[in-house]
Amino acid sequence: MGRQQQQAPFPATDCGGILSSQNFRNFTKLNVWATPDLVRNNYSFSPRWLGREFQKSSRMKHRMVRKSSRSLLEKTSGPCVGKATWIKRLRQQLVGWFETNAQPFPWRKTKDPYAIWVSEVMLQQTQTTTVLKFYPRFLARFPDVASLAHAPLEEILKLWEGLGYYRRAIHLHRAAHQILTDFGGQIPRELPLIERLPGVGRYTARAIASIAFGQRVPVLDGNCRRVLVRLINFTEPIGHSRTDELLWEIAAHWVDPQHPGEFNQAMMELGSRVCVPRNPCCSECPLQQLCRGRRLAEAGKLPVSAPRPPVIRQQELTLLLVAEDRLLMWQYADKERWGGLWDFPRIPLTADSPLFGEGNPPALAAPPGAVDPHGLRHALRQLSGCRKNALQHLGSQNYSVTVYRIRAEVFLLRLSARKCSEVSQRISRWAPHREKAWISRQHLRDLALTRPARKLADELARLFEGERQD
Repeated sequence: MGRQQQQAPFPATDCGGILSSQNFRNFTKLNVWATPDLVRNNYSFSPRWLGREFQKSSRMKHRMVRKSSRSLLEKTSGPCVGKATWIKRLRQQLVGWFETNAQPFPWRKTKDPYAIWVSEVMLQQTQTTTVLKFYPRFLARFPDVASLAHAPLEEILKLWEGLGYYRRAIHLHRAAHQILTDFGGQIPRELPLIERLPGVGRYTARAIASIAFGQRVPVLDGNCRRVLVRLINFTEPIGHSRTDELLWEIAAHWVDPQHPGEFNQAMMELGSRVCVPRNPCCSECPLQQLCRGRRLAEAGKLPVSAPRPPVIRQQELTLLLVAEDRLLMWQYADKERWGGLWDFPRIPLTADSPLFGEGNPPALAAPPGAVDPHGLRHALRQLSGCRKNALQHLGSQNYSVTVYRIRAEVFLLRLSARKCSEVSQRISRWAPHREKAWISRQHLRDLALTRPARKLADELARLFEGERQD
């Protein structure tokens, strides 16, 4: 009889306490989705809640806990972390702190799902101070889903200029079309439907669901991860799918069922203002008495990050082709980096570059790190057939895109009307999939340009203004 009681599955009301290996195997036989935050950490919650919560997410439906995931939390001991009383204190203190310390951002003054969606997309990989400059202007021009869906993409990209990561704007436009077509212009409430919108990932979907619709789902951005990891003194490297799933499950257990949106925003706010990456302000933290990382004097060392990908250095040629008061521009295709934006023609200086074809001087056959601007000048004169004084080297431009560090040699080439068509056709062969156009200098300011192109356009305007005054 005693043996049968030891092997029986857990009751459906509470799973507190330390689980043995045998008990864990019994638990996984139940018709629920077991999570590793139960194992040897005194975590306490209901399997019925667990099954209901994780069946909402198609991503978790077929995931079962592996021994490798369980071993991660075995390393993060702490008899209090995860108990019902500990979680209750966490929720009360965090939400209470947020009610009196929340910053009055405009997206926090509304429950409009559309406004919250726009803010969450803008805040992806962009500082809040930058978003504050663009958010009111964007909503004033596109106050609802219908106005955004009916607007031309170029106008949206122009208004987005300066926020970076322009693919977010393209996805916003596509998602607005989908919402208008499939949901009558109303953002869906169901989490799986929100996740199907273009550009809406796991974090953004749950932020919308919890903040706009009050659903009890977790969010886990960089700030939330940092707070969570320090609270439980999680010393494993983050950034891998194995540890990421584990942190998502812990966050799901912590969310306040009464105030899910406020709880999630409080986690983000605490991570951005108090539990900062370097020199966290532990003395100002409302959770300092609950934080295992602080008690062990390890908070400043956490989280442990996975190794970053190596930096890739590249060189390219940027051509400013001028004919009278017009400049040759091309527009990137949708699936390219900077899709939908306009730019000056850029040619990578790699072994398969169009400039390294037959008949080009030996100076251009050098690897990218050794490209000689004088050799480029000579090659450009041969390709364009222009006279020597028509070509001017304006210097170098350095910029970064994700892991790429790019150095561009910038040349200004003044063309006669006779040469325009010939040079334009030659450059079109370098990128036949891109749209090309001769744009007047006055119209250039109205185009949605890449950030490097905008800087070059400003430099070019100053150059022409100086020549006009001379």
